[in-house]
Amino acid sequence: QSSRCDSLPSFPAYTACARAGLFRLLNLMTGSSRAAVVAWIVCAAFAVWPLVHERVQHALGGSETDASMLRAPALLQGPVQEGCSVRPIRGEMHDCQCKFEEVDEANEKHIYPILHDLSHRTYFRFFRANLRRPCPLWVENELCRRSTCGVCECSDEEIPYPWREQARNEIDRDLSANRGNCSLLVVDDGSDAEYVDLVRNPESNTGFSGPEATRIWSTIYKENCFKGSLQDMCFEERVYFRIISGMHTSITVHVAEYFFNQKWPHLEMFRHAVAKFPDRIENLYFVFLLMLRAVGRASAFFESHDFNTGNPVEDLQVKGLVQNLMHSPLFRHCASSFDDSIMFREGTKKELLDEFRKNFANVSQIMDCVACQKCRLHGKVQVLGIGAALRILLSDSADEAVQSLTRNEIAALFNSLYKFANSIHILSLMVDRDNGWKFFDLQIPRSQGVQALRWSAGFYVMFAVYLFLVKRAVRLLRRKFASGKAKSK
Repeated sequence: QSSRCDSLPSFPAYTACARAGLFRLLNLMTGSSRAAVVAWIVCAAFAVWPLVHERVQHALGGSETDASMLRAPALLQGPVQEGCSVRPIRGEMHDCQCKFEEVDEANEKHIYPILHDLSHRTYFRFFRANLRRPCPLWVENELCRRSTCGVCECSDEEIPYPWREQARNEIDRDLSANRGNCSLLVVDDGSDAEYVDLVRNPESNTGFSGPEATRIWSTIYKENCFKGSLQDMCFEERVYFRIISGMHTSITVHVAEYFFNQKWPHLEMFRHAVAKFPDRIENLYFVFLLMLRAVGRASAFFESHDFNTGNPVEDLQVKGLVQNLMHSPLFRHCASSFDDSIMFREGTKKELLDEFRKNFANVSQIMDCVACQKCRLHGKVQVLGIGAALRILLSDSADEAVQSLTRNEIAALFNSLYKFANSIHILSLMVDRDNGWKFFDLQIPRSQGVQALRWSAGFYVMFAVYLFLVKRAVRLLRRKFASGKAKSK
C-alpha cells in the first residue's frame, strides 16, 4: 500500500481480469479434467472479485470522491497532521487544564454508557421541532427528496399524556421573558413544532451534499463568526469559534461513522475531514467539556428534577442514571477546569456579549435553511442544546437559568452532550479500525474483520457452487442433445 491516504486500487484495474476470467470460464465449461475444474474455480474467483472488492471497499474504506463530500470550508483549515494513520491526541488542551487521555478514560467508563442509556429513554428520545419553517435568509431550493433525508414524525398516541398539557403551557408563555442575560441565544420552535423520535431518526449520512450543504457551513463561518485569526481573538471570541468548529466536527464524525446504512464506517472520509486536523478534534473535546461544565453547574437541579413521562418505573430509573452521571469524576476535575466566570465580566465586553448572542441566534436561524430534514432536525437539537448550556454558563444565576428551561431544551441539552460523548467514543473506534487487519488492499477493523472475511468467503463458495451446478446442467443438456441427435440418425 502506498503512503497516500487515497491509494486504494482503481476499480477498472479488475475489469480486464474479470473479462478474462469469464472468457476462460466459457472455454472450461466443455472440459472435464480436474485441473480444468480447479482452473475454472480460480478464474471464477477473479471474475467475481470486482463485486466483492467494490462491496468491501465501500463498506470499510470508501473512496476519495465520497470523502470530499463533507470537507470543511477553507476557513476551518488548521495545522495538518502529516501521514495517513489515525492517531489519538495526548497532552493538555488549550483553554482547559485537562488531558485528552483523562477525558477518554472517563467518557468510556462512565459518561458515554450513561448518556447512551438516557438517550433511549422516553424523556430524552422525543424532541419537538418545526421542520417545515421556511428559510428566513434566502430563497430556499427544493428540499432533499432522498428517503434518507426524511423524518418520521410521531403520532399523538406515542407522546406521554402529561406532556400534551405541559406543551400547551410552554407554548402559551412568553419564551423571551425572564430568561436571564442569554435569553435570546436560541428560541424554541413553539406551537408549530411536531414530536420526533430521535432513536428512530438517528444522525447519519443522508447523501445531502453539494452546493447547498457547502452554503450552510460557509454562511455560519463567514457571516456569523468573529473576524480575524484565531490567535488574535480574545477568550470569548475564541470560545465561540471553538463551539462552532466542535459542533461541525461532531457532525462530520457521525456522518463518517454511520455512512453506509448504519452498519459500516467511512474510514477514508474520517481521515480526510477529521484525523488530519488535530485542532478540530481538540475543539470537539472543548465543547464536550463546556457542556459538562454547564450540566455540572446545574447538577442540584437535575438530581432533584422530576423526569415525568407518566411511567413511574422508567422515570425513577432515569433519575438514578442522571444522579450517577452527576457523580462522574470528570465533573469534579476536567469540567471545572473550564473557567466560565471570566467570560464577559469586564465592562468593556458588554457589546461583545450582544454580538455573541446575535451570532449564535443567527446560527439557529440558519438551521431552518438546511434542505435535508434529518440534517435540520439534528442541527436544531445541537444548537438548542448548546444554547441551553450557554444560558446556564453566562447567566448571573445558573439556578434561575436552568429552572426556565423547557422539557424540550433539557432533552436537547442531554442529547447534545450525548452526541459529543459519542463522537469522542467513535474517535477511539477509528483508531482501532486504522490499526486493524489487512485484507488484500483493504483495512478492516479488528472487531469487524471476521464478519467481513466470512461474508467474502461465503460469497465465493455460493458463487462457485452456483457455477458448478450450471456446468453440470450444461453437460446434461449436451449429452441429451447428443443422444437425441444419435437417435435421429
